Amino acid sequence: MDTEPPSGDSPYNIERPLSGLISPKSSYKGLFFPVFLIIDAPSIIIGVVSIIVSLMLIMLFIRQFLGLKVELRQVKVISSSLENNENNFNASHNIKIRKEMVAKIDKLGEVQVRQIMQARVSVVAVSKSTDFPHLIEIIRESGYSRIPVYENDLDSITGILHVKDLIGLANDISEHFSWQNLIRTPVLYVPEAKKIDQVLGAFQTKRQHLAIVVDEYGGTAGLITMEDVLEEIFGEIQDEFDEEPDDIYQLMEDGSYIFEGKTLIHDFCNIMKVETSHFDDLNSEADSIAGLILSQYGELPAKNIHLEIIGFDFEIIAASSRRIEQIRVIKIA
Repeated sequence: MDTEPPSGDSPYNIERPLSGLISPKSSYKGLFFPVFLIIDAPSIIIGVVSIIVSLMLIMLFIRQFLGLKVELRQVKVISSSLENNENNFNASHNIKIRKEMVAKIDKLGEVQVRQIMQARVSVVAVSKSTDFPHLIEIIRESGYSRIPVYENDLDSITGILHVKDLIGLANDISEHFSWQNLIRTPVLYVPEAKKIDQVLGAFQTKRQHLAIVVDEYGGTAGLITMEDVLEEIFGEIQDEFDEEPDDIYQLMEDGSYIFEGKTLIHDFCNIMKVETSHFDDLNSEADSIAGLILSQYGELPAKNIHLEIIGFDFEIIAASSRRIEQIRVIKIA
């Protein structure tokens, strides 16, 4: 029996599946793949390098970020530590100041007026008969806001002139202005032996800031102000109008001190770092170191005279016919 060969559409025809497996296009790519690889190599290398560089940059950023956080944390710790130390120092310093103030307040009842008052020789006062231009000159030179006014002498103080009372009348004041009409009365008098806590109470009750200090004979021994009492608690108070005070002592190279004779015993003891009661056993009524020397020597000492008083050597280095001007002091060990 004769059989016909399979046609192109026959399932038995194997040419079509074989030709589909290997197409001309696939053969072309496979053949030229090495060539394409060589041509694209720079682009591939650049891409790989870019990826590596990007990874390195990311790692560097992370490292720096983590390091920065560590540094910031360290800075915060150090800053916090410094702040705590500063706060601790300020707190301890404030506590120390408060304790000193409390101690000074407790001692107000032990300090007498004579120990902190302004002595008679330092008092700025005006006579009631002073003409107005001269009064203005005195006010300008002294810089005080309250001026005691006396009748005949300093032992007869009759009132206090408040400088602020002149300010409101500035436009109406003439050369012949009767300023005496502005004198305020009554005057607050306190004895030398009065305790300054009692004086503070008197200032508050009488609503005054200045008192005249009188001695046992009724004469003017000096004056005391509210500021003097407050400085005993808080230390020296300087306002914007105060000039720098003259030094009441000088420390010399040989360790000795030069004091003004008018220096208060209270201030002298503070400077020499001894108790303010150091000379109390002498039962002296003196307020200044010049007065202390006079009470012990018995008369006005001449220049170069030496006198030992309870642990101190006093040498008179300047004196007039009426007073002791300067004193050299050496603390005896």
